[in-house]
Amino acid sequence: MNIVINHPVSVADVVNTIIGDDLIQLLTEQSKLHHRQNEQKWKLLRKTLKWSNITPEEMRKFMELIVLMGQVRKESVRDYWSTDPTISTPIFPQTMSRNSFELIWQPWHFSDNSQQRKDSGGLVKIFPLYEYFLQKFRSVYSPKQELSLDEAMIPWWGRLAFRTHNPGKKTKHGLLVRMVCEAVSGYICNVEIYAAEGKKLQDTVLSLLDRNLGHNHHLYQDNFYNNVKLVETLLDRNVSDCGTMRANRGIPRDLEGEGKRLNRGQSAFQRKGDVMVQVWKDKRLVRMISMIHDATIVNMGRQDRKINMEIKKPYAIVQYNKFIKGVDRADQYLSYYSILRKSVKWSKKVVLYLLNCALFNARHSQTKK
Repeated sequence: MNIVINHPVSVADVVNTIIGDDLIQLLTEQSKLHHRQNEQKWKLLRKTLKWSNITPEEMRKFMELIVLMGQVRKESVRDYWSTDPTISTPIFPQTMSRNSFELIWQPWHFSDNSQQRKDSGGLVKIFPLYEYFLQKFRSVYSPKQELSLDEAMIPWWGRLAFRTHNPGKKTKHGLLVRMVCEAVSGYICNVEIYAAEGKKLQDTVLSLLDRNLGHNHHLYQDNFYNNVKLVETLLDRNVSDCGTMRANRGIPRDLEGEGKRLNRGQSAFQRKGDVMVQVWKDKRLVRMISMIHDATIVNMGRQDRKINMEIKKPYAIVQYNKFIKGVDRADQYLSYYSILRKSVKWSKKVVLYLLNCALFNARHSQTKK
């Protein structure tokens, strides 16, 4: 069910819709519960602060300061409460004392460790928050027709069973995040954090699309995801797919052989119903699959200086290059005012990342009204 946001609204109104009182209450109750469960252990620590029951008002102030830390970057959390006039930021001590902030940060928790749901898998420590944010992302904004599916990374260098290494990303070590975003704006429609559960690739794509199935969306994704079987499945769900494809993912053998004989700039294609597979020779052979475009070759309006010829490309490739960057665009915006902080617990890092996504989506929802 979509959430109705009255028009016109401010960014603060949308933020309060996504990060509502119910979220603040959940964080408050889970943190208090986690403290009670670990109270005896923490009393043995020499530097443990004296605990007092936190309130939703204090939790909201705590969250506001975390968001503000994304705007005001400092090396250490304690620097935000420094009295040194060269680096002091008065808004932090005026909002909350340093001890109060650290008192909340230590037991800041997101789920009851004593009651683990079977469907939460490796994400059990963040599952209530994970579900909460996903429901908000899907309901506060209806994306335009073009969507892109790709991967991002939550930086994490600690020990974790489902930590991944991706040399193709700027952040090479961390938690793999698969996203569906609005292609033009980068609005994050859905997120799935990889937790080494052995899920099939086709099931991953379908679960990411979820509520976008059946609404005639155009999905752009790269050759890691695309194959003929998946494309036909998406067609049955009223989603049209376009993207690059690997040779072993269903390319007809005769088309693959023909493609290897092409000269630079030439193309060949085959069509089966609504599904078109096209090969085009550039510096290397590019393989495309599309249910959206035909095999038209378009003039790019510029010349290749090396061979002194007009640059021409298949229209499917032109459109793919235009709409595949939705996740990269979201990743770029998230990096500008990142609220991620150092933590010895991966769960806090992931929740901060989801909160960062929520803030970005809130800003986008307001500007698109």
